[in-house]
Amino acid sequence: MGQEIALPIDRPKLWAPDSPFLYNLRVELRRGAERADAVASYFGMRKVAIGPDDKGVTRILVNGKPVFQVGPLDQGFWPDGLYTAPATRRCGLTSRSPRSWGFNATRKHVKVEPERWYYWCDRLGLLVCRTCPRATPAPGAASRR
Repeated sequence: MGQEIALPIDRPKLWAPDSPFLYNLRVELRRGAERADAVASYFGMRKVAIGPDDKGVTRILVNGKPVFQVGPLDQGFWPDGLYTAPATRRCGLTSRSPRSWGFNATRKHVKVEPERWYYWCDRLGLLVCRTCPRATPAPGAASRR
């Protein structure tokens, strides 16, 4: 319980907007020969960082390479559900459209989408930048420092 597990991957394929490779993952918990529990998920291998390009200019890097992010502000409003997508299948439409228009990113404004929406972004190669307001400290919190 609580132990780290290493997953060796020969010749790993890195995720990037132009090649959004995702690995499927299935983990089983066994007690002897019996399966006690199982979970299925996916993951992409990528590193997003800020660092210098080949001319020393600070850029956003994906897997160590500069990526110029181009994309719209998506406030996530739905005509028939306001902040909530009316059906799971519709979650993919909002992330599919920016890629088909040539964008590689989108910015979410003051909203967290359902996990399914982020799955579609991962699958289609769409970087997501979220802007959320900072939580304000409780009254009197500053005086307790």
